[in-house]
Amino acid sequence: RNYLAALDTTATTPGSMDTGWDGGLDGPVHAMALSYDRAILYIGGAFANVNGTLPRSRLAALMTGAGGANATAWDPGAAGPSVNSLVMNAAATKLYVGGDFTDINSDPAPDARTGLASFDVSPPVTTAAPGGGGYPVAQAVTLTCLDNGGGACAAIYVTTDGSTPQAQPGNLYDGNPITIAGNTTLRFFGVDGEGNREAPRSEDYYIDAVPPVSSASFPGGSYGILDLESVTLNCDDGVEGSGCAATYFTVDGSTPTTASNLYRNPLDLGSFLPESGAGEVPLKFFSVDNAGNEGAVVTEQYRLDLTPPVTSASLPDGMYDTPQTVTLTCDDGDGFGCDTVYYTTDGSVASDGTTTDSDGNLIPRSPIYTQPLQIDSATTINVLSVDKAGNKSAALVGIYSFTRQVDRASSTGALGGSSLLLLVVWLVWRGREGRQ
Repeated sequence: RNYLAALDTTATTPGSMDTGWDGGLDGPVHAMALSYDRAILYIGGAFANVNGTLPRSRLAALMTGAGGANATAWDPGAAGPSVNSLVMNAAATKLYVGGDFTDINSDPAPDARTGLASFDVSPPVTTAAPGGGGYPVAQAVTLTCLDNGGGACAAIYVTTDGSTPQAQPGNLYDGNPITIAGNTTLRFFGVDGEGNREAPRSEDYYIDAVPPVSSASFPGGSYGILDLESVTLNCDDGVEGSGCAATYFTVDGSTPTTASNLYRNPLDLGSFLPESGAGEVPLKFFSVDNAGNEGAVVTEQYRLDLTPPVTSASLPDGMYDTPQTVTLTCDDGDGFGCDTVYYTTDGSVASDGTTTDSDGNLIPRSPIYTQPLQIDSATTINVLSVDKAGNKSAALVGIYSFTRQVDRASSTGALGGSSLLLLVVWLVWRGREGRQ
């Protein structure tokens, strides 16, 4: 290798020479600088030819890839003995050149530059029209490349299989529209007249004529506060689809459109109910994919009771001196209605069989209330009501006490202990009197 070579720095063969890369110079190299993407090596020195016989006066740009050290079209031509220094700015858009020369761009028209010059090495910009995205029908895509000065580029290279294009005839874009009939990834880059090349760009196209399918995480039906926390709306555009773009919904019974509510987060259906916390929510929704296909409108009718029932007792807490009757009442307002009332009279927590204590243990189911309770001694009543939606009331506790021990027998109309004794004495006396 005369004056320039490429060495392998990988761990497998460190220091070995890349035999496929040969600059073919006829004079020494004094300075080097890499392009922003490391695809081009700018060199300066005292050479007149590269690649064997290709004229390049003191400055040249060589490709660094596996295709070999082929020179690009960049040929500024420094008139003088040598170029001694190359410096690339941080953005890799300007190349500063220093050396022993008096002219630059000697062919076709020289620019007087003594010992120092700068070159615009900005890459060109290539665009695709239409751009990537989802489309319901096939698209014809045109590639356009403009260099930094606004002029046309020398070439565009493109692939349609997602692979990285190479600067070779098989990837050369011929200027005709590219037909995109299915899901396709275009990758392309342009090269300007001075050999500056941009990094490969990508555009993803999805040709999708099938609308997406929407669904809700909970089907329509009747729900209580423990059954339904929030509803998530899902969109499925299939494996080959362009992907879901948006979901729209209404809760007032109207048919949704793209001007309706945009779904962003799980829906708290309770927020759409009146203050009573019970009622119906007619949820209607549909989705749109990235190709613009609109899915069918889905309707889910929810009947909700999110308010627990209220339990009350006919007898207020307090102290009493006669037997009392306590009637328990459950009120579910505008809800689905009360289902069962559970109670205890020993001070323990009332349970429907799913209630847990402070340690997380299930409390056995308490007796079911069916008729008024009779109390005639100190009693603590605990009550739990459950409505037909499964909502549980707050615990109701009634504490009752009595000023004296009530004679239970007399309270029911039967003879008490002292009365029974008097009756026995009277009967014995009457018996003796009869025998006399």
